[in-house]
Amino acid sequence: MKIVHIDTALTWRGGQNQLYLLLRYLHSCENVQQVVFTPCKSALTEKIKEKDLQIKIENFSNSWQVVSRGSKYAGSRTIFHCHSSKAHTLALLSKKLYRWRSPLLIHRRVDFIPGKWLLNRWKYTSSLVDGYIAISENIKNILVKGEVSPSKVQVVYSGVDFSLLDKSEPVDLSSLMLQKSGSPVFVNVGALTDHKGQIYLLRAARILKQQGLSFRVLICGEGELEPRFEQFIEKYNLHDTVILAGFHSNIAGILKSADYFVMSSHLEGLGTSVIDALYLKKPAIVTKAGGIPEIVRQGRLALCVPPRDSRALAEAMKELLQSDDNKLSEKAFLAHEEVKKRFDYRIMGESVRNTYDTYLSKEGEI
Repeated sequence: MKIVHIDTALTWRGGQNQLYLLLRYLHSCENVQQVVFTPCKSALTEKIKEKDLQIKIENFSNSWQVVSRGSKYAGSRTIFHCHSSKAHTLALLSKKLYRWRSPLLIHRRVDFIPGKWLLNRWKYTSSLVDGYIAISENIKNILVKGEVSPSKVQVVYSGVDFSLLDKSEPVDLSSLMLQKSGSPVFVNVGALTDHKGQIYLLRAARILKQQGLSFRVLICGEGELEPRFEQFIEKYNLHDTVILAGFHSNIAGILKSADYFVMSSHLEGLGTSVIDALYLKKPAIVTKAGGIPEIVRQGRLALCVPPRDSRALAEAMKELLQSDDNKLSEKAFLAHEEVKKRFDYRIMGESVRNTYDTYLSKEGEI
C-alpha cells in the first residue's frame, strides 16, 4: 500500500510528533510506501532528514501545489491521510477537482467544535471524506455533534516512544533559575496559549504563595501569551515562585528532576505530556478537559480538577504538597504501568495501519 501524508505546519508541536512516530512505525512495516507533503523548511522535513528515514518528501511553497501535485499519487492501494485542518481542506479540494477515488482519511487531534459556516459543513459532511481518526472518545463525540456519521470515526489514542523517556538525562533545575533549593517543583508543559490555561496555574500559585507554602512552578513552552504572563508575575511578585522556562528539547529530563506535574488546559485533544509524566512516575494534577480524563481513568491515576478553576487547582496542588510520599509513590507506580500498556506508539501505529487496511478492503483492493 501507499500512504500519502499531508501536513501543513511549519513548526514542531504535538501533531507533528505524532505524525513522525507514525512515519517511523510504518517505515518498519513491509509493503508500505510513504509520501509526505509538508511545507518547505518545515520542522518535520528537518526531522525526517535528520533521522535518515527513507521516505519521499514533497515540499510545497503554496497550497495549490498540494491540490495539484497530490492528485498524481492517487490510484490503487493508496490512502490519503491528512494531519491538519488545512490539509483536510486541500485534499478535499484535490479529490473534488481531480476526481480521484483513493480513500481520504482525516486525523483529528483538536477538540474545537467545527464551525457552522458553509465551508466547514462541506468539509466535515462531504461524502468525499471516507473516514476520521480521532485521538480520543471526546473528539469523536465532538465530530458527531458536527454531523459526522459515528460509523466514519475510529478512535486511536496518540502514542509515546517510551524508550526516549527512559534514555533522557535528568536536567539540573537550578540551571533554569530555580534559585531556592529544597522547594518542591511543579512542571507544566505546553504552548503559552489560551487553551493551555496557564493563567489559571499562575493564579493558583499566587493563592498558595499567599498561604505561605513553599514550592516552585516551572512552565515549559513558548507562545503569544508570554508577555501577559510576565506582567502577571511582575504584578504579584511571583519571581521566586513561577519560572517561564521557554522551549526545551529535553522535557523528559525536566520531568525526571521535578516533583509533580500539572496540566491546566481547558481544551485538549488528548494530552501526551500527561502520558509522559505518568510514565515517569510523577504525581499529577490534570483538568477534566478534552480527552485527558480518558488517560487518567476519570481520576484514578491523577488528581482531576475542573478546567478554568484556579482555586480548585490550588487545592489540588496543596493536597500533593501535604500528601504522604509512600501513597503518592504507590499511585505513581500504578499510573506508570497503566500508560505503558495503553499508549506505546507502536500500538497507535498498528491501529492506524489496521484502519488503512479496513478502508482499502472496502474498496476491494486487498
